[in-house]
Amino acid sequence: MKKIHKQILVILVTSVFLGLVRLLFINDDYSLIQLVQEKKSFQSNDIQNMEDFLLSLTEPELVDINMAKKLYDNKMASFIDARDYKDFIGGHILEAINIPYDTDENYDVNLLDSLRMLDNNALIIYCSGGGCTLGKDLSYYLYENQEFYSVLYFEEGYPKWQELDFSVKVKEIIVESSDLDQSYNYSTLDVFLFISLVIMMALYLKENFRSYIPLISRLILGFIFIYFSYDKILDPNLFASLINNYDIIPYGLEYSIALFLPWIEMIVGVFLILGIFLESSVVISSFLLIGFIFMISQAFIRGKSIDCGCLLSTLNSELVEDKRFYMLKRIIQDLYFLILCLIVKYKDKF
Repeated sequence: MKKIHKQILVILVTSVFLGLVRLLFINDDYSLIQLVQEKKSFQSNDIQNMEDFLLSLTEPELVDINMAKKLYDNKMASFIDARDYKDFIGGHILEAINIPYDTDENYDVNLLDSLRMLDNNALIIYCSGGGCTLGKDLSYYLYENQEFYSVLYFEEGYPKWQELDFSVKVKEIIVESSDLDQSYNYSTLDVFLFISLVIMMALYLKENFRSYIPLISRLILGFIFIYFSYDKILDPNLFASLINNYDIIPYGLEYSIALFLPWIEMIVGVFLILGIFLESSVVISSFLLIGFIFMISQAFIRGKSIDCGCLLSTLNSELVEDKRFYMLKRIIQDLYFLILCLIVKYKDKF
């Protein structure tokens, strides 16, 4: 077995060991493989059957456009829009109530209490379709944390409702200059990467200092992998739910990936900074980055607007357009990191 293969095996085995140790300290039940049957939306034309269905829910249930329209026409459910307020006023299902999903769970208590007073106690929660998970996330929050037990989520969302020319309310959005000024906020990571790029370019222009480029590239990569792995190690449940949003991982393996992958990132990051197991760390880093680029790209092409899960501390309930912008930004960042991997791999060229 070649030296590099042994090093890769050591990294992977160590990551699995640390992941299993982390498993011992997770308070909630955490299964490495969670087989979940694909939900089929409830369908019925009989009002009595629909009433019985709403009263017998044991968890939030998926409904399709046809069932959602029947419940709407028969006034058997109230519609909740989980999107951002700006998306909501831009167009929403007629008579829907706006409760933007908040990852920090900071909701208006009075508004939630008012939902209990509605004639239609059943709730149908929707967002922007096309992979938007805000509706589903909000439905589970209301069911599990606020004791709303007749909760449905409508995955096809507002776009499908509007496409079929069902009842909607549309209001023209007036964009103020202050909104334009705040359209994008640079994060600390953005600033760090921009400065690192400027430094790398400056060193490249000075021939005597080019030899420092691989070292700086290695340190940047190490820092990034450690930085991105830390909060995922702390909250594997949340990371698993974000992986699940990609709708591509088979056999319920999201929880195994969420438990072990951050440790691989952490170990690789530490080794890159220390300069040990360098060749194997670069190989693993490259494969990880290629995988990340593929995952986010396929989700973007499929029209999804999701938090990529790269950094849990940056989760938000931004507009759909903003989420897709951040997905593109992550792809560009990962391409930059992949270039740094190539620089470290071919350091002798400098």
